[in-house]
Amino acid sequence: MKDVHYGKGTGKNSGTIPSSGLDGPQPKTRRQRQNPGKGDLHRQTVRIRFQQKRISIFNLICIDERRSVVVGIPESGVVVSDSPFFNEVFEGIHEKCSQLHYTLSIQYLYDREQAQAALRGNKADGIILLGTEMAAEDYQPFEQCPVPIVVLDTYFETVQVNYVLINNTQGAYQATGFLIKRCMSQPGYLRSAYPIGNFNERANGFYQAIRDYGMSPSKSVVHLLSPAPDGAYADMCCLLEQQEELACCYFADNDAIACAAMRALQEHGYRIPEDISIIGFDDIPVCGYVIPALTTVRVSKRYLGNTAVSHLIRLMEEKTNVCCKIEISTELVVRGSVR
Repeated sequence: MKDVHYGKGTGKNSGTIPSSGLDGPQPKTRRQRQNPGKGDLHRQTVRIRFQQKRISIFNLICIDERRSVVVGIPESGVVVSDSPFFNEVFEGIHEKCSQLHYTLSIQYLYDREQAQAALRGNKADGIILLGTEMAAEDYQPFEQCPVPIVVLDTYFETVQVNYVLINNTQGAYQATGFLIKRCMSQPGYLRSAYPIGNFNERANGFYQAIRDYGMSPSKSVVHLLSPAPDGAYADMCCLLEQQEELACCYFADNDAIACAAMRALQEHGYRIPEDISIIGFDDIPVCGYVIPALTTVRVSKRYLGNTAVSHLIRLMEEKTNVCCKIEISTELVVRGSVR
C-alpha cells in the first residue's frame, strides 16, 4: 500500500470567489461550512473551500481495484474556493488517481503547527501541496519531509522543490499583445489587489509585452480590484464614479475581475467592446454566458491536476533528488469582448 498526500499550503488571508464566477456574497460575510455526506463517498463531487491559514492534505492510497473518496469541505479562501477553475483541477487529480488505482481522501490542517504534527506521524510516500495562496515561508513545515513533494499552482525562487504550474507569463504576454494589435492602443491593467504568485507572473507578462511593443509601462492605466466578483464590481463602480482615467482596452488578472469590470462599465454607459475591450484569464464557464462573451486565456485545468499526480508518482518510483519545474502552456480564446 502506498500513501500519497495532497494538500493546500498555509495562506495569509481569506475571502471567496463564488462558484458562479459572477455573483455571491462578499468574502468577509460568507461563512458557510459544509460537511461530506455519509455512505458511498467515492460518488461525491470533489468541492473544496479554504479558510485563512489553512493547509489541506489529500491522501492518495494505492489499493488494487478499489476506489474510494473521502472529501472534507472547509470554508472559503480568497482565490482558492469552490470556483469552477479549482473544481476542474481537482477533477483532474481524481481522474489520474483513478486511472492508476490510487484513491483520494482529504485531511485539513489549519496552521503550521498542525502541519508539523501531522507530518511527524505521517507514513505517506508523497505529498502535493496546493500552493496558490502560499508564500515561500509557508513551506517551512515541509522542508525536512523525507518523501517527494510537488507544489501545485505556484513557484518560489527560494524553495528547492518540484513544481507544476500554469505558464502565467506566457498567457498574459499573448493576451496583451493581442490587445495591442487589435485595439492599436496601450492596454490598461485590471490588477488584483490581493497579491499571489500567479498574479505576479501575469503582471510580468503584461509589462514585458508593453515593453516589447515599444510602449512605456509607466503610461499603462492600472486599476487595483478585488479578485472576488462582488468586490471587483464594487471597486470598479467606485473608480467610475470618481471619474478615474480609463484605457481603451484592458487585460485582467482573472475572469472574475474581467466579468465584474464589464458589468460595472456597461451599467455606467460604456459599450463592450466598442468603447472598451477586455481580456480575462482562466476561461471559467461563465465566460461564454456573459454578454458579450469574454475573450480570455484558457488554462488546461484538468491537465494541470493530471500532471501533478503523474509527476509525483514518477518521483516516488524513481526516487530522484533532482527538482524540476513543469509549466503548462496556455491558449488565447477569442470571443466577443475585444473589438
